[in-house]
Amino acid sequence: MNAAPDPKMVKPKVNLITSGTSKYSKKKRDESVYHYLKRLSHLHLEGKNLTEIDCDFSVCPQLSVLYLYDNHLTAIPDLSRNRNLSHLYLQDNQIRHIPDLSSLIQLTKLYLSNNCIAVIEGLKNLHHLNELYIDRQQLPPGEKLLLDPRSIRAISKTLMAKILVSPPRHSYITGPLAGLP
Repeated sequence: MNAAPDPKMVKPKVNLITSGTSKYSKKKRDESVYHYLKRLSHLHLEGKNLTEIDCDFSVCPQLSVLYLYDNHLTAIPDLSRNRNLSHLYLQDNQIRHIPDLSSLIQLTKLYLSNNCIAVIEGLKNLHHLNELYIDRQQLPPGEKLLLDPRSIRAISKTLMAKILVSPPRHSYITGPLAGLP
């Protein structure tokens, strides 16, 4: 009987990337892996017990939707070359920091709920971002979620945000954030 993989040992490789596709974008029989990765637009790597990403997603230049939710990631992988990315699903991980995502200029939806992020930052130049999910951050008692003013100012004209502060107190910001200083 095969035991479940140790979450500390699972890292994506090209084989995992090619297996993380839907039935609509499967590799054609006579297609090279190189050409297949070049045309890949959606990648499903959710729920695979990944702890880190050590592959280069730039081999998928058409990647527009990346599902990495429900894993054990502690960091957001380098996606700086994936300029066509419009949807990024990173909820339900253990991410602690948001790196500079400013190269993802087509990003419209960013899901970061249920992680360990204390400061919302790294979002400048995301002028198309209209959905940001940052609720249920697993923060130490007494620590509050902080919003970097530069990041919020940069996305305030297009963002429709819902911010849920640690239960049992609920606090929401909805609607465009254009009125922020």
